[in-house]
Amino acid sequence: MGLKSLALCVAAACVFLCLCNNNPTNAPVPLTVAFSSAKQVVAENAGTVNIQVALSATSTSNVGLTATAGDGSTAISPQNYSLGSTELVIPAGSLTGNITFSPVDSSVTGTSKTVIVRLGVPTNAKLGAIIADTVVIVSLDGFSPIFKFADNELPGWTQDTNTVSNPFTVWKGEDLVGLIDGGADLYVNRGCMMTMAQNLVGPNGPDAQTCTVYAMLCGTNVQADTIFAYQKFNNEASVTIPQFDTSVAIANGGVFGNITVFAHYKTMYFELQLSGYNDQDSSRSVAEQMLKILESKTN
Repeated sequence: MGLKSLALCVAAACVFLCLCNNNPTNAPVPLTVAFSSAKQVVAENAGTVNIQVALSATSTSNVGLTATAGDGSTAISPQNYSLGSTELVIPAGSLTGNITFSPVDSSVTGTSKTVIVRLGVPTNAKLGAIIADTVVIVSLDGFSPIFKFADNELPGWTQDTNTVSNPFTVWKGEDLVGLIDGGADLYVNRGCMMTMAQNLVGPNGPDAQTCTVYAMLCGTNVQADTIFAYQKFNNEASVTIPQFDTSVAIANGGVFGNITVFAHYKTMYFELQLSGYNDQDSSRSVAEQMLKILESKTN
């Protein structure tokens, strides 16, 4: 090999080494810490709940950080909530840690408030993607007895006591599967909570007409209207039920007389799923009557 060829080989090797040393893929990935979620909804009577903080990987050293709440929040401490220790240490070898959060149970029904919790600069790690967690506190006092249908409140319709869900359930992804299309974010990110899920049996018994009634509380009327608008947009075969006075209801036609009705009144959002009918006129008539009852309970 001549000197010229040798020089070219040495130059090529230098270029290769430089590229390798400057290749970010070979650099160590920095350890980050962030909230596990950007928003969560809690009932004000939930007691103490955890706000989870997670590392991108385990560390050989303790990771320390602080959390503060206040700026941008509509809730006030200590009247509406209290935050546990604002200093958190994630021990070496652990992936997660928790900040404790305690909402204050008030006597005001149907209101929602937000608390924005932010992470400070950590030690032995860098901040990750989610550095603020919005906690929505919702009051559900008295909603279950208000919206629950009594036996024969609508003549001939009785409760199926074996399938009445517990009220005051926070909407989660698994709650929404097969219940309402749109995904958890549509509801949780708007501070909405399910207050009741009740199955009713019609005049012809459990093998004939049935109806499942869902009642959901949203933080504001705008939030309820946003969710309703989503359902309206995504149900092209929907039909307006004009008898529901204060807000529009949508009947999405299914097999034979099966329908799903979406409606909202003020901050309440309702869904009715009726089945067992031979024609939609009959099921729509029952839906109108049920909606009128729910509307009167909302006043």
